[in-house]
Amino acid sequence: MRRTIFNHLIIVAIAMTAIFTSCKKDSDNKVDVYVAGWELKSGKLIATVWKNGVAQYLTDVTRESMALSVYVSGNDVYVAGFMDSEREIRIATVWKNGVPQYLTDGSFKAIANSVYVSGRDVYVAGDESSHVRFWKNGITQNFTDETSYGSANSVYVSGGDIYMVGSNGSGATVWKNGVAQSLTGVDWTIAKSIYVSGNDVYVAGGELKSEKLILIASVWKNGIIQTLTDGTMANSVYVSGKDVYVAGYDDRAAILWKNGIPQNLTGENHFGLALSVYVSGNDVYVAGCTEKEHGNRTATLWKNGVEQNLGDESYESFAYSVFVAR
Repeated sequence: MRRTIFNHLIIVAIAMTAIFTSCKKDSDNKVDVYVAGWELKSGKLIATVWKNGVAQYLTDVTRESMALSVYVSGNDVYVAGFMDSEREIRIATVWKNGVPQYLTDGSFKAIANSVYVSGRDVYVAGDESSHVRFWKNGITQNFTDETSYGSANSVYVSGGDIYMVGSNGSGATVWKNGVAQSLTGVDWTIAKSIYVSGNDVYVAGGELKSEKLILIASVWKNGIIQTLTDGTMANSVYVSGKDVYVAGYDDRAAILWKNGIPQNLTGENHFGLALSVYVSGNDVYVAGCTEKEHGNRTATLWKNGVEQNLGDESYESFAYSVFVAR
């Protein structure tokens, strides 16, 4: 009898251990998915962050605003975008856990397009009065050609080096620690996103073919251009191991390229744009928008190709950036 009870207790202990191990494993694999964009409320665009599909509004309807980039560091959520001043001039803004910090004073139209956090430092890329701008911890940093017309669209920090990508008078440009390098193609080029993996620098954007007057989705690796098939614009690039993921679109559909091979995310039934890609483990997340028969653009998140509407199809919404936090 004692042996039977003892054996039973061992079995229960093993079962409980398995349960707790399973729970711990599930907890370890849990992720939070953040998407930045906007929703149309009372006729105004309102900066919005969706956390696991639930909308959180960064402003009220008294001033128009947009959230263009999201980055999570520890328990802190950073969002870059803009908020209108009382004179309805766009102010470049970074929200930390919902609290706004204004990067410009409202004298000129300004936008914060991208935010990246490294250690205790917060880096932001954008533009002011159609000039390239870069901020570190809220302070404007001087770039060698900061007076040139253009916009900084993406920022990335790797190994102590600060990379920024955008466009100026010469077209697509990468700045490394403030030094500009032009990204060339046959004709005019545009740069939207940058990702650094080891010694390799990837940039997503597009090239305008003047002889055909069409825009072609493109990726540069260490300055060498690669044209992506079936694409009009490449908006975001993410590297995971040996795989290169690019989010963009053609003249109708949202497209995800993996190592140059396109996947149509929206099919033939409706229009879509893919604006941001993030890879976490074996899962690939893409943020953008879709437009169905109702005619409204709807903020959309794809996980491994499966579409999820973030906004209500009865009003307009838009998603620009996705970040996955473990």
